[in-house]
Amino acid sequence: MNSQTNFVTSIDVDSLKYTYSMGKNNRPRIEVSHGDQRLRFQTCPDESTDRHIAPYGVNEPREGMGNVNGPRMLKVTITNPELLEFIQKLDERNIAEAEEQSELWFGKKQDRAMVEANYTPLLEQNREGKYLLRTKIKIPTDDPDVKSYPTNVWRMYRSTKRPSEGMEHDVPNKLMYSQGKYTDISAGSQCVLLCEPYMYVVNKRAWGMSLVVNDVLTWECATRGLGSFSFSPGTQLEEIEMDQYLKEQQEALDEDCGRGGVVLMDH
Repeated sequence: MNSQTNFVTSIDVDSLKYTYSMGKNNRPRIEVSHGDQRLRFQTCPDESTDRHIAPYGVNEPREGMGNVNGPRMLKVTITNPELLEFIQKLDERNIAEAEEQSELWFGKKQDRAMVEANYTPLLEQNREGKYLLRTKIKIPTDDPDVKSYPTNVWRMYRSTKRPSEGMEHDVPNKLMYSQGKYTDISAGSQCVLLCEPYMYVVNKRAWGMSLVVNDVLTWECATRGLGSFSFSPGTQLEEIEMDQYLKEQQEALDEDCGRGGVVLMDH
């Protein structure tokens, strides 16, 4: 993470450049660039604004199915309207470019309806109508014959240390981090992504764009236990020791009744 990557508001989708070449195994290779650099962007304005939720975590392939060394799907929620608009425009631009370049890309002239029907969009909607962004996580491998450039996973922690006395310049929102692994992105985790889009063409009937995640900040799921319930406004939760609680209740009851030995409950 040596150079900063900008949020999508700095990218003009209409000015993107698509460069076609033939890659390994005679498969089409289509690079997408912005200006004189490969297209690369951050999916949130900053680390604290509109973080994504990974509702399912990183997808694990079923036993005996799929490439165990290949990238794995990570779907995340979208709450930022500017990101949603950008991804919708990117999907649209991909389709328009493919229609124009269909003979080169697919080896056959195709109209928009056919191009769009064969395209896998970056966005999908769940049952509640909320949008999910489809991305790919690169995983490490022990196979010596496979080059591995895994996604950098950074586990984030917010410091609970209060500013030192007389040290008003202490940063109140100091973040701590440690190197993690892709399995740290569990169901419900919050995350911020740095993505590089890659076009792919399987054949003339299957193509799309993969948002490959180079780096990800992830925070442990905060919606577990009592935190997953909805309480009435103003409700405060306090964890207690049951024995101490019963003792205090017994003493209060004894005092109110003016007598001792009343048993509140047996446990």
